[in-house]
Amino acid sequence: MNACAVLLLSALAASSPQAAEPEVGSLRQRLAAELLAPEPPQAAASVPASAPAEPAVVSASEKAPASPHAGPTVGSAAMSVPAWPALLLLVGLGGVWVWTRRRTPRSAAVPLHRLASLPMGGRRSLVLVEVMQQRLLVGCSEKGLSLLARLNGPATEEEPAADADDPSADERAFNRLLDAAEAADRSPAANPGRVPGEQRDLARKLRNLGRI
Repeated sequence: MNACAVLLLSALAASSPQAAEPEVGSLRQRLAAELLAPEPPQAAASVPASAPAEPAVVSASEKAPASPHAGPTVGSAAMSVPAWPALLLLVGLGGVWVWTRRRTPRSAAVPLHRLASLPMGGRRSLVLVEVMQQRLLVGCSEKGLSLLARLNGPATEEEPAADADDPSADERAFNRLLDAAEAADRSPAANPGRVPGEQRDLARKLRNLGRI
């Protein structure tokens, strides 16, 4: 631009050196003003600067790809174990338990019959029972049960079992038992099938109970 202005001024000076001196001066002033004038500021870019991109968050699984030889985790190992072996084991144990319960013979109920009973005051009483074709005289007290004597043979037709609702029947049966014990004590040879010592012990216990 400066070169063009200089050439233009030289051409004008050469064409009219005298008449154009005032114009040349004015042109020089304008050219000097244009040359000395500050350049206009450059226009800002029309496109605004883009905001800085946020750093991408990378998870641990994406950062480190799983290798095919990596070992299984605890959760996957627990899920991979099948549950049917434990179920089969429980079913087998239950079947064995049921089979042993069925094979075990149940004990038969022992027949127990109360033939007579006599209250002795308080919570004490005498009970005559028949167990497996054998008669037993049992004493009941606050301390529990005690076997007083064993009487051989079951109850005969002459001595039927006493009725539970008839207290006099218990008393009669007890009196018969007391008479039989005293008779055996007096004549042990009359009843060879019974043990004399046991009958004497029974008679003594009955007399002691009768004095209470």
